[in-house]
Amino acid sequence: MLNNLKTYSMKKIYGFTFVLFTALSGLAQSHSTGADSAVVLKDSLHVHGNMRVNGYLITKHIKSPDHIVHIGDSSMVFSTATGTNPITGLSATSEQMNTSGGGGIGIATSTGAPAYAYGVNAIAMGYAAKAYGNYSMAFSSAVSTEADAQYSIAMGYAVRTYSTATKAIAMGSGINASGLMTNSVANSLGVGFNSDVPTFFVGQVQAPQAVWVRWVLAQHCR
Repeated sequence: MLNNLKTYSMKKIYGFTFVLFTALSGLAQSHSTGADSAVVLKDSLHVHGNMRVNGYLITKHIKSPDHIVHIGDSSMVFSTATGTNPITGLSATSEQMNTSGGGGIGIATSTGAPAYAYGVNAIAMGYAAKAYGNYSMAFSSAVSTEADAQYSIAMGYAVRTYSTATKAIAMGSGINASGLMTNSVANSLGVGFNSDVPTFFVGQVQAPQAVWVRWVLAQHCR
């Protein structure tokens, strides 16, 4: 009989708690949908501390009081930047995705071919894209494209900037994964298609040549 009484009491407590929670939720929703919803937003559920969900968390919006949302161990940060467009002079907003630790950002098109941005502040996008150089960018359409040099950009199918090609750009398509179209020269643009070497190349111009190029352009571009 004592056990029955305890069970009955616990049911009463649980029932009262559920009713109270429902009432508070309804009160919060009525405030949030009223005329003053733009001024005060009431919380239906407010958690102080950590919360663990073993399953799916389905929601329509994720908002933060300071407009900054951290994903993971504060490794991915989503925020909104506001300012003035220097070209149009109009006010503008920009949705930001940053890494708090200065690491790279990889965005892959397939879970089976992840994009690796191991360089500092590097960006890798696409199928098996790899940005190993610091401040490099790799954009891959299919077969692995690599940006191995610092400040370099590799873009296309099976394309690579070699580790010596600082501030270089490689564009086009290689032969396959073992025959990457590779630009290995610093401060240059290498373009090639179905080749492992650039078939179009733009390199640095030395000072006397630069003067001559400017003179030629001046004569023909009047």
